Amino acid sequence: MSLLQGQILIFACDRRTVFSTEEQLIQLAAGLLGNSSDNNFEIGYGRNKKPYFLRHPELCFSVTHSGDYWMCAFSGSPVGLDLQRHQKGDFQNISRRFFHPEEDVYLKCNGYRNFFDVWAAKESYVKYTGKGIDDLFDQFSAVANGKLGPYINGAQIRFLPFMPDYTLCLCAAKIDAVELRYKGIAPSRP
Repeated sequence: MSLLQGQILIFACDRRTVFSTEEQLIQLAAGLLGNSSDNNFEIGYGRNKKPYFLRHPELCFSVTHSGDYWMCAFSGSPVGLDLQRHQKGDFQNISRRFFHPEEDVYLKCNGYRNFFDVWAAKESYVKYTGKGIDDLFDQFSAVANGKLGPYINGAQIRFLPFMPDYTLCLCAAKIDAVELRYKGIAPSRP
């Protein structure tokens, strides 16, 4: 699929306008491939319930939503995308219970300021691998040598600027060109 060769395309939508994740996903994919028939985009589920297009395996995707936004990444190879809205929580207990010990130490040393960065990195990675959040979520680390990223087990992660009070993280084997398209929302200005 030459359209996305080496490129990752991310769509960001107002979550209130997305009535069905599957319908929105199919509409975007059909438009991307120039295919007017939504019938060609039946979704199947692989091992660990990772979704894919049965008739278009060349088009990989990852869906995320948090707060006011729904997002989807498309690529010619496996991709994981996660969005986290910053909110209050018991970060110390969550970190100790669900994160790798190296991540827990990193967060303690930084006063848990980077909690959502670690969470989004980990979740984008499990979406990329198709494993999902399970009992092994604490068995891998987004932190190495006291620093977050840029790789988790050889997969590249990249934090992308999005909206204030949100963390957006992308994961793929290799991340080159990334394009973020806004549908019905205004891009944030730094």
